[in-house]
Amino acid sequence: PEDRVGITVKFFIGNVKESVNQFKDIEGMIKAEADKNNDIARLDLDEAYLNLTRKTLSLVTWAKENDYRNLVKVDDDSFLRLENLILFLKAKQEPEKMYGG
Repeated sequence: PEDRVGITVKFFIGNVKESVNQFKDIEGMIKAEADKNNDIARLDLDEAYLNLTRKTLSLVTWAKENDYRNLVKVDDDSFLRLENLILFLKAKQEPEKMYGG
């Protein structure tokens, strides 16, 4: 969803392996979240540590295909200070294209 400053938050999720415990429950929760908030983008790759580079390339491709000019990738072990990001973008007068992560 996009807020008033033009920032869209998306969660990028690959394929969950059917062998994962509670596979159907996990997929159901992902679908429910996507339907409710439109904040999930599914990528055509398996969710796995060894696919992290491929996942990053896939989300950059997704952003380009969906006409995003800027992209900030934040992992679940990171904290984004959104106020500082907004100040940075305003100070730089919105760069033509930017990737941060």
